[in-house]
Amino acid sequence: MTTAHQEAAASAVLDFASDPAGARAMRTYIAGLKAGQWPAAYVNAIGQDSLLDSSRWPMEQMYAFARVHSMLMAGEISQVQISTAGQPAADENRSENQRRLDDLLGPFVATVDPGQGTDVIGDGWLEWTEPIQVEQSMGVPYIDLATGEEAPLLKVATAPPGRVPLEIGTTHASKTFEHLMRMRGVARWPYGSDRIRLFVRTRARRSLT
Repeated sequence: MTTAHQEAAASAVLDFASDPAGARAMRTYIAGLKAGQWPAAYVNAIGQDSLLDSSRWPMEQMYAFARVHSMLMAGEISQVQISTAGQPAADENRSENQRRLDDLLGPFVATVDPGQGTDVIGDGWLEWTEPIQVEQSMGVPYIDLATGEEAPLLKVATAPPGRVPLEIGTTHASKTFEHLMRMRGVARWPYGSDRIRLFVRTRARRSLT
């Protein structure tokens, strides 16, 4: 059964790809995902499917990934990685997941919802009670002389105290995008990772193209 965020992404990608510039942008992102252009840890933080790797995602999930990535590169979303006591356990082992999150470095506090997996908001919450430093793209690319690849120029920004949904394990890229639009942030702890990647909105959204 499809969810509201999947349906919204499916509708949006049809409109987006009907424009020539949008169609070109989508072809670029599809080719990038199929070629493994982005590190798996980064892709998994935006979206992680238990059955499909990102090269075989449905079109609306590739579109949602493109939206989130584009906003990160433009500096509209900032991020910071938070070390945990290990990788997440399966959804049903909520107490173990909570134990692994109990010792996050301050000012971060994570709470796993007892009904994890059934709450439409997320699997829990991540909050911080004082301003934090985050990594923000300046929206200006540069060429990494070591690799020859293009990378964003970054700066350290400050995010005010906040509270965002925590998504543990698998999730759709469209749900990550929905959280960023509705809740202005999301904390992702994907399977296979001992870090939470916190995404927070820091600027108004621009066009993908």
